[in-house]
Amino acid sequence: RINPEREAETKLVDNQLRMTKMETTGEYFERLNARHIQEARASLGDAVKRLDWSPEKVLEYQTERLRELVTYAAEKSPYYRELLRGIDPSTLDARDITCLPITTKKDVMEHWNEISTDPRLTLEDAQKHLRDIHSGNTNNPYYLDQYIVCATGGTSGTRGVFVMDWELVIELAQMAYRWEEWNDRRHPP
Repeated sequence: RINPEREAETKLVDNQLRMTKMETTGEYFERLNARHIQEARASLGDAVKRLDWSPEKVLEYQTERLRELVTYAAEKSPYYRELLRGIDPSTLDARDITCLPITTKKDVMEHWNEISTDPRLTLEDAQKHLRDIHSGNTNNPYYLDQYIVCATGGTSGTRGVFVMDWELVIELAQMAYRWEEWNDRRHPP
């Protein structure tokens, strides 16, 4: 799911910022956040271009991304390595996504640490980070300077704690922006 070259470049830039910074955590966060917002804005034009893709191009892209995601999950997550055993990602097609096993929020919470694709992430530490944000003990919302942690309220009976890297946040922003553009095309303002 993550572009290795981009990930390495991002880590290098982040480490250079850290090594050269003579600033507080808050200032570091502001700088990192500004860079992330700039990256998100720069990606929106390409996201909107997808509205003009043919159905075949959309399917090709979805299949490619599905294969990347399943490969990444099986390689990096002990939980998914076992769950996806016997599934060859190179044969997957977005049209038959139903062949993949379903994971519920309850499954995620029961196997959180094994599902994580980054061994540094633990449920206990993610929850502590959330508590630190809410209590004011940190002014840096980035967990490990790389992830955003969010949680559901638990009204369904199971509280969910989820971690997103910046690439996922950008993809979510792209989806929202693309939807707005699609809606504006159908119903001009």
